[in-house]
Amino acid sequence: MSKSSLSAKSAFHHPNLQALLESVPGQYLILLPDFTMIEASDAYLTATMKHREQIVGHNLFEVFPDNPLDIAARGMDNLRVSLNYVLKHAVPHLMEVQKYDMRTPSGQVNERYWSLYNKPVFNNKHELIYIIHRVEDVTRQVEADLRVKVGEELISLIIDNVKEYALFMLDAKGNITSWNRGAQHINGYKASEIIGKYVSVFYTDEDIHKGIPEFNLKVAKARGRLETEGWRKRKDGSEYWAEVVLTTLYNDDGSVRAISKISRDITEQNKAKEEIKELNATLEQRVIERAAQLQESEKKYHNLFQYNPMPMWVIDEEAFQFLDVNEAAVKHYGYSRKQFLAMSALDLCAQDERERYIQANRTELSGPLNVGIWKHFKKDGTLIYVEGIVHHTTFEGKHALLVLSNDVTEKKIAELHRNKITSDLIQRNKDLEQFAYILSHNLRLPVANILGFSEALQDPALDLSDITEIAKGINASTQRLDEVILDLYNILKVRSGIIGKTESVKFSELVDDIRHSLDTQIKKDHIEFTVDFSEADEINTLKSYLHSILYNLISNSIKYRKANDICSIEIKTQKHASGITLLIKDNGIGMDFSKIKDNLFGLYKRFHPGIEGRGVGLYMVKTQVEALGGTINAQSEPNIGTEFTIDFKFTD
Repeated sequence: MSKSSLSAKSAFHHPNLQALLESVPGQYLILLPDFTMIEASDAYLTATMKHREQIVGHNLFEVFPDNPLDIAARGMDNLRVSLNYVLKHAVPHLMEVQKYDMRTPSGQVNERYWSLYNKPVFNNKHELIYIIHRVEDVTRQVEADLRVKVGEELISLIIDNVKEYALFMLDAKGNITSWNRGAQHINGYKASEIIGKYVSVFYTDEDIHKGIPEFNLKVAKARGRLETEGWRKRKDGSEYWAEVVLTTLYNDDGSVRAISKISRDITEQNKAKEEIKELNATLEQRVIERAAQLQESEKKYHNLFQYNPMPMWVIDEEAFQFLDVNEAAVKHYGYSRKQFLAMSALDLCAQDERERYIQANRTELSGPLNVGIWKHFKKDGTLIYVEGIVHHTTFEGKHALLVLSNDVTEKKIAELHRNKITSDLIQRNKDLEQFAYILSHNLRLPVANILGFSEALQDPALDLSDITEIAKGINASTQRLDEVILDLYNILKVRSGIIGKTESVKFSELVDDIRHSLDTQIKKDHIEFTVDFSEADEINTLKSYLHSILYNLISNSIKYRKANDICSIEIKTQKHASGITLLIKDNGIGMDFSKIKDNLFGLYKRFHPGIEGRGVGLYMVKTQVEALGGTINAQSEPNIGTEFTIDFKFTD
């Protein structure tokens, strides 16, 4: 390893960057221009079945040679061509899928196919200092594609007049048993001249001496398929570079029935590849010489930071002010770099998560920390969910936080949807339990009374006054039964879903209408109202539900007022980013929340026995609020009053 390469390796190992790279979910490898490996992600090590000490400081082509048992293996040669292309042109290069077999710790060789992408990293003088090498194991996909490809090739190439491909069959020993026009066109033999001959007739003397024909047949029989390239010989003695596919057909007992051979002349293509290889080899030395001068560690870190494909930024540890952002963050969030640097990281967060964000990012860290999932807003207002990975660092002498932001919006939305379905099922189960209780208690009690009175009527000794009392009892029980049935009807109607068309409704108009309907009682009891809808007076909703909600809460404030004080009712709205909050507060007799909080919105729950009521109103209020997509909460103290808070979310 050259002195410049050692310097580059040492300078790269900034502890924060090393820890961050190792935790990146993709399969990444960092190379010096001389192909020395200086760092790898954990995912890369897992995929290649290597330990970090086997990678770092070693040359890529020494650690990963081609399979010596496969003389047709060219995966690493092709990789070298790609890397040289990146060095020559200073641009990224996406390679075609390459075959490179992996050797397990036990020594077994596994056939693997890989998708490879190489990207240069430059210093501020535009000198190439690193190559980011990304890999992905696509073996399953390639195997599936190969199976489809073979089928398609066989179907199309059996047409005899296809001259670009030679298609013929071999018996289990390697003797030619069939011939097509394409084979005659490429090799020069007529069918009568070639059928029955051994397949080595197409190989060069050198390959025959090496045993290549027998080796290829052996591999094809063992694996079922072999793709290879090499020089082949025509009838007239001229040679051409052939691309060959051997496919083995088996009998039911597993023995070899025949071998199909498909080949084509790719001499011109191979010539172009060889020219590129020679040119890249020449340029390789020049690039290595130019990369001798390296920048100090922080400048190299900045380049790696800027070219990271995931949004990243550096923020002040105290004020969370943006100190630096990479290009991925600018593209993903929509803010310009200048706009970012004038903002705080809290400006991206949802209002209700900012305090939690502050606490999470002030935790003492000894390494990278996944600080959870957060709601962020892009410049255009789009809400996204991101997973943050944070590391303490220094930036231009300041204590700072290095943050990687991973967009997990699709995953989070799916999770929220599952949670909502679960919550809805639990609520429906509770509702069924509540209705079962009603049927067993509230309905059976008046029915039992009626049956009792009816049985009493059978007594022949009853006089008129007794019959009159029994009739009154039957009438009272019947009225109670009617009330319960009506309550159940109204509840089921709301629970079945919103019936009616949503429209723009004004809070002020509904409150005025309710005050008008209760005008006699309001004047009689000197009820005082304080109303403020200045922040939000209009909402798109179901008018009948909102009217019922307001009516129940206002009438409850009047019903449960203190006897010797003036009843004061305050109603106002507050507007925020996600919706509207409705507040209704009174100075009535209140309730002891330590005793009743969990039952406040329960059906037939009453907390002031001395005041007439059925315990249905608040249950209906909560049911209607939730039907409108909102939530309701309450606070209350005895002799102080009660306050209800209803949150309505904006809908599209």
